[in-house]
Amino acid sequence: MVQARTIRSSFVFFTALAMVACSASIKSDTMSQDQDGDEPEPNDEPLPSVSEGLGRLNADGIAACTKNFNPGDSLSRRLTRREYNNTVADLLFDETAPGRVFPSDERRLNFDNNAAFMTVSPVLTEEYQKSAATLAANAVKTNLARLLTCDPSKGDDRACAQTFIGQFGTKAYRRPLTSKEEGGLLAVFDQGRKTDFPNGIRLVIEALLQSAPFLYRTEGGDSQSGKTFKSVTPWELASRLSFFLWATTPDDELLKLARSGELSKSDVVKAQVDRMLASPRAAKMVGDFHEQWLGLGDVVAVSKDSKLFPQWKSNTTTLLKEELRQFTTRVALEGGNFEQLMTSKESFVNADLARLYGFEGGPRGESFEAFTAPGDHRAGILTLGAILAATSKPDATSPVLRGVFVREHLLCQHLPSPPQDVDTTLPDVGPNVTTRERFAQHSTDKACSGCHKLIDPLGLGLEGFDAVGRHRTTEGGKPLDTSGEITASDVDGRFDGAAELASRLAKSQEVQRCMVTNWFRYALGRTETDADACFLHELDARFKRSNGNVKDVIRGVTESAAFSFRNVEVSQ
Repeated sequence: MVQARTIRSSFVFFTALAMVACSASIKSDTMSQDQDGDEPEPNDEPLPSVSEGLGRLNADGIAACTKNFNPGDSLSRRLTRREYNNTVADLLFDETAPGRVFPSDERRLNFDNNAAFMTVSPVLTEEYQKSAATLAANAVKTNLARLLTCDPSKGDDRACAQTFIGQFGTKAYRRPLTSKEEGGLLAVFDQGRKTDFPNGIRLVIEALLQSAPFLYRTEGGDSQSGKTFKSVTPWELASRLSFFLWATTPDDELLKLARSGELSKSDVVKAQVDRMLASPRAAKMVGDFHEQWLGLGDVVAVSKDSKLFPQWKSNTTTLLKEELRQFTTRVALEGGNFEQLMTSKESFVNADLARLYGFEGGPRGESFEAFTAPGDHRAGILTLGAILAATSKPDATSPVLRGVFVREHLLCQHLPSPPQDVDTTLPDVGPNVTTRERFAQHSTDKACSGCHKLIDPLGLGLEGFDAVGRHRTTEGGKPLDTSGEITASDVDGRFDGAAELASRLAKSQEVQRCMVTNWFRYALGRTETDADACFLHELDARFKRSNGNVKDVIRGVTESAAFSFRNVEVSQ
């Protein structure tokens, strides 16, 4: 739902659009959003699992999808804080990251870019105003010569300003300006020019940075392709590609191809995707995706008891995020596959992380290096320190948090909140009692057992790692029991330790489909609906054909019709 708020510039107004009891059932968080973009009200009816949601499409269903084409919702998307920072850096050569003080972007189903929930509060409106004023002033003071392609001292300075408005405005709006927009901005310049030329340019930049076409990615679509949908324009496709793969505004090459119309050709799009995936910016995108999918967006706030874990330093969370980024980038962008993501014994550490983990023979410097952990207990993302630390308490592990992580983030299952009248505080039973013994009450308490039979056997199987991610074999002076069991999945069975659990999850069609679905959500900036079943089925099939190649999933999203079309009826 869209609402309007007015953001005032010094001499012009621009409108910025704002988007505006444990049961025995596990609810899926996929294929469950209403057509209007609202999440359904909680109910007691179990939703289909990911496997059921995609598996219900038989051959006739796929044919029907092809015949009754529907690209799904297409909502106006406000720039996230990360996208805002990257965009102003590319436009103005400003690396101050002003978006860091903006209110946090709301996360829905893991991600902070879900268009249906990206509202603009009065606080954010005020921050946009202050940021625009500061950015414009700094740009004119330090980078005016770099921003201009003409010299105002040689000839007509107003003509130079008009050239700037056309060129810079196209970059800021990610499309050519209309004559009305150019005229309005030129009027803003004329007001500022009464002081001097730089002041006029300053006001133009300030106005642009507060305008709806800059703050929002709105789409009108191209030629009518059907009764209810249109293909996006080359300019709009350039933005979809750039904000997905680089989290920023399109670069000069994408804009040039959009202007020429070449970007409407599939082979050109594929070549651009390959070019962009080869950039270091794509590595940042992969890291950001995995941080959000795996629920690690706030991992920097994780703290540990310094007496129990003296190796945990103020910068440890930063190091753990870098390990996650380098590992997932290696898998996603260098030809790795889903099985490696789930089971690889290789990771990336520096000397400080090697000491934290207790790795002997690890790197000795500050630089991160590929390192294969000794033994056979480590396996892929499940045993990365960022995940193990984030799913633990400051002073102890948490089988509940770890079990919920597997259910919700890897299997895309949604667990209901515990009943309000249930005391979730664990009893203090002394230092010589293992975590498994402390959690034994969950299996006998009738108010808790329904959910905890699904959660605890998963988390207890990860007890071979402490609260900071170090491998261990004893707790409280007793040998650890790392046996566990996974149920209510397509890979049910018992396992012993993280590596065996990871091996099972690597074979799970539900986990694979969960990852594919999350890539779709991240790229499109919305929750999937029933209309997207065909596209998700196609992505899932492509993923299998490529033997789980993660990079091919990314390509597949950009090549899907959902990525290049917009639904006219539900678009806003």
